[in-house]
Amino acid sequence: IRPDNSKRYGVAKDCNLKIGKVLSKNGKGSTSGIIDAIDWAIAKKYKVVSLSLASPTTMNEAPSPLCEAVGNKALEQNCLLIAAAGNDSKRPSLPKPVSAPANSPAFMAVAAIDSQMKIATFSNGGINSATGGEINVCAPGVDIYSSYPMKNSSSAAYKLMNGTSMATPHVSGLAALY
Repeated sequence: IRPDNSKRYGVAKDCNLKIGKVLSKNGKGSTSGIIDAIDWAIAKKYKVVSLSLASPTTMNEAPSPLCEAVGNKALEQNCLLIAAAGNDSKRPSLPKPVSAPANSPAFMAVAAIDSQMKIATFSNGGINSATGGEINVCAPGVDIYSSYPMKNSSSAAYKLMNGTSMATPHVSGLAALY
């Protein structure tokens, strides 16, 4: 929200936005569905793919060979894949590794920061960097005014939300502007 209390929407409001739905209304999906959507975006010659999704990983877990292959294919076709790092941490005492598919070196992994420019307590970190899974960039991910599914006609279509999935579109918008 701007100081004059008017709302702003997005970083690259004039970009040519296409949406590929890969998760159910319950937030569930498959790796193959995500790979298929990325292949679709590459075939359409899209330059930026924003992935506000994450699947937890464990310490020393290597990135998915499928994600790495499609990520390298995207890079070869001049397509940047930007993915949420995940929200499994309880900082500062218990940071968790970057989630998939952001843990693949061929993806740009996005962490979340708050309004004080501090890493968000939930934001996963690059503690698996030997096997992939480093953070590449961070962006606002706390108290972000975002669209929200309406459950009925009296529910709000927007609400304040937290997550690396809120930070990822900020970075994707900057990439689209570039």
